Amino acid sequence: MAIEFANLLLQKARKFGASEESIDFQQKALDSFNYCLDDLENEAGVATTRITNVTDSVDLDSQAYEGTISLGIDYYLSMYAEYRVESRSELKEAYQHKLATARRTFLSTEDVYGPRGDMST
Repeated sequence: MAIEFANLLLQKARKFGASEESIDFQQKALDSFNYCLDDLENEAGVATTRITNVTDSVDLDSQAYEGTISLGIDYYLSMYAEYRVESRSELKEAYQHKLATARRTFLSTEDVYGPRGDMST
């Protein structure tokens, strides 16, 4: 199932006490979402495509990756001083843990047979 940005935007607006209609909040949340997609691609190897609109979605398994993206949005929004509800260092640590989990999840779906045989052990 795809991950819809509009659903995450609504969740984050509630969490941070912002309006989901605010253009400023929408843009910061959209940027944060895209930063998370970049992180998934660069750190976990998951192929993604950035979004440009509030109504866009990404074709990723929501059960496997939505939690990572959600926590990542929290982390990146906390980088903007006005959107902080948790300790930045704790949030960064939790996000890094979620990225590692996403990496393991992605690698578990990949072929582990390389030129040297079974690389799963």
